[in-house]
Amino acid sequence: MKNNILSRQQNLFLLILLILLSTLLFRGRLGSDDLEVFNFIYNFENFNGNFTEYFEMLRSENGKRQYYNDIQKHSYYTYYHRFIWVVQAYISFQFVSFFTSAINLDTLFFHQYFSGWILSFYCTLSMYFFFKICRRSNISSERSLFLSIVIFFGTGVISFFTGQFIGSLTLLLFCLRFFLKSQISIFFIDFIIILIKPFYFVIIFFLRVSDYKIFSLPEKKIKELGLCILILICYFLLKVLCFDFGQTKNYAYSQVLVTDFGEYINNLFNLLFSSSAGFITYSLIPVILLFFGWKKSKTVLKILSIFFLSLTLSFYDGYHGGVAGNRHLIPVYFIFIPEFISGYNFLMKKNKAKKYFLIFFVFITCANLPSIEYRNFAITEYINGTVILNKPKGPAIKNINPKINKKYLMYNYPINSLEFNNVVFANKIFINKLFNKDKIVINDQEINSKFFYPQTGIGRLIYLGKNNINTKIKFIDNLNKKYLILQFGYFLIYFVFITFLVSSLRSELKLANEKN
Repeated sequence: MKNNILSRQQNLFLLILLILLSTLLFRGRLGSDDLEVFNFIYNFENFNGNFTEYFEMLRSENGKRQYYNDIQKHSYYTYYHRFIWVVQAYISFQFVSFFTSAINLDTLFFHQYFSGWILSFYCTLSMYFFFKICRRSNISSERSLFLSIVIFFGTGVISFFTGQFIGSLTLLLFCLRFFLKSQISIFFIDFIIILIKPFYFVIIFFLRVSDYKIFSLPEKKIKELGLCILILICYFLLKVLCFDFGQTKNYAYSQVLVTDFGEYINNLFNLLFSSSAGFITYSLIPVILLFFGWKKSKTVLKILSIFFLSLTLSFYDGYHGGVAGNRHLIPVYFIFIPEFISGYNFLMKKNKAKKYFLIFFVFITCANLPSIEYRNFAITEYINGTVILNKPKGPAIKNINPKINKKYLMYNYPINSLEFNNVVFANKIFINKLFNKDKIVINDQEINSKFFYPQTGIGRLIYLGKNNINTKIKFIDNLNKKYLILQFGYFLIYFVFITFLVSSLRSELKLANEKN
């Protein structure tokens, strides 16, 4: 009984720690797709009518819309394209309303804050479940935490800690898929994953097929194929019940795909291998663990699923998803959890080899840390001085060339430039700011260092305080005035984080030397 109580206490402590970590890392405001979704819910909450009437208003060109912030406007397509996100935002809005109903103050800030904060929490919660899966595989707590840190902070996953992307939920669902044992739970997880992005069906299909050996009993294969078909039936049934066919057709026709074969192949190569956007480029640690944890046909089928998903994503101009390592592929790391654990266990038994690999893991993770603050794909906002003008430019501009059959043109990111590699990019900004440089040169373009704003919540509070930027939110501005204390806490967190990594590394090196 005592052990159970202790376990509950530990879980409560971890939950509080996760909430605190999410609060420190969440960027603190909405500004892109997350704002579009929140505007959709905000408009509905202020609309005098039911859901059906609200959708009719959105379909109408003359419909009167209301925005929390009109930087990112919503439409009926928001409901179609971001259905799960809309549902989640509605639940979070009602959750905040319930807990703040007795407080006599304007709670709109907390509504939008929680709507974005929950995305950061999904990522920290994913790390918790990954840690628990490692522990369940009889890996010690220290080694489990070490592996969790290098996977989440040494790869493109680091971009999800600050919120903004619904991919954080996808990431969590893939982790839960391996944590939970109930087949019913896994079925609903798979269903929600393809509701988030239908192209994830290819991942789900190969995952289910990989659960059984090639020469296993045909009944098992038929069962998995039947479940895949059932998931698809449920998906299309929901679409029929919840969406207007005409609007669905209009949405499908609005998607402009790459038709030039040369451009398509170029997209595919860059998606996987480019120095600044490539999925494999930013997956050095996972690739090493995968190599040593290879599980024959299971791993082959999983890799095939990623390849087929890459073929699909390459049809789009924005194939990279605006994140180094690809926003849509990063959550798929976690279909390889068994391989990661197996590969890590294998390396831990190789005393000579593990020293070099662990040193490499720590180096990559530490080098990747500034990426949580500065993003190469935010270059348009840095050039534009968005933080000063308070008007984002975005990654695309309206096309005025009638010869090009595209409504919008993407910014021409130098994705094959080593200087634009997010690790190089972020470290360059971090070091220049550390030495108080006024200008920072990126790809021969000189940019005011003040235009490079951080992504984490605590980083932004320090930035606002140092630059005397007034947010017009009283308690935020009061926090900004204490930026020296925040700065001390910020660097203390960095110090503790790196100290743990180095300490774990020293312990493993010492153990390896003793065995030799």
